[in-house]
Amino acid sequence: MKGAFLLSLALMLAACTPANDPFANDALQHPYDVRQYQRDVEQWRTQRLARLRGPQGWLSYVGSGRLEAGTTYSVGSAPDSDVRLPLGPERVGRLSIDAAGKATIEGYPGTGVTLNGQPLRGATLQPAGDGKEASRLHFGSAEFYLVRIGNVLGWRCRDTNAALRRGFRGIEHFPVDPRWRVVARWKPFPRPAPAMLLSSIGTPLPAVAPGEAEFEVGGRHYRLQAMQDASEPLSPNLFFIFTDLTGGRETFGGARYLNASAPRDGEVVLDFNRAQNPPCALSRHVVCPIAPAVNRLELRVTAGEKYQFVAE
Repeated sequence: MKGAFLLSLALMLAACTPANDPFANDALQHPYDVRQYQRDVEQWRTQRLARLRGPQGWLSYVGSGRLEAGTTYSVGSAPDSDVRLPLGPERVGRLSIDAAGKATIEGYPGTGVTLNGQPLRGATLQPAGDGKEASRLHFGSAEFYLVRIGNVLGWRCRDTNAALRRGFRGIEHFPVDPRWRVVARWKPFPRPAPAMLLSSIGTPLPAVAPGEAEFEVGGRHYRLQAMQDASEPLSPNLFFIFTDLTGGRETFGGARYLNASAPRDGEVVLDFNRAQNPPCALSRHVVCPIAPAVNRLELRVTAGEKYQFVAE
């Protein structure tokens, strides 16, 4: 019965295939229970939306900005604050960034702002980045912290009651198509190759490429290099940052992200039905890497998440 179902599905897909379908004459790779696969993808989408809508999801960001070395900033929600928070006390304190980029803050008394559960006084603030956890100031339903992305220091504010989080309706997707579950050949490099990615604000992000996945669609050959943060230990799982010919039209122009399990027997599964928008497509307060030129596919990948403008 399973074989008959797969055959009928393949015939049905072939019958409704447009002339420009990149999968014309391609067969399903590694046959499996297609109905279960579709359920698995839908469950993955549901779990992803739950994470996005969670209190620590990307939709909770409400404020952001850059900071310069050798500068002192007033921090608070008052209109004349140098770092103006979208909510919270009017006067939080004075934030100083020395010439080396070290950040210290002097908190004002009676604000209700806490650091590590204690009223904010004088403290050094550790930015997030390079695998380090940030020092976080808490006030009400919100938190404030610093982040270092490449050589840029910035601040972020997130609120568990953010309007974007409460009102988010979901993400549009292409229909689940099992043919976009592509089994690729994994070609590891003799040693991870250094790479330099650009962020969505144009800052450089050092990375390494452990290897590349090679695959065919419609008789044409393609490849994608896996990328990883150069400051992190090498992971057995793989992460791909790519764009394709739908970018800037149906999908986010800067990149889509695709996670893959560790290769087995020289193969890696590229499940483009799980291709997702980067965080910077969901919030203007987030910076993320965009696709390198080597991962720009001359192919319409009509699978995974589409892009729709998210108003804040």
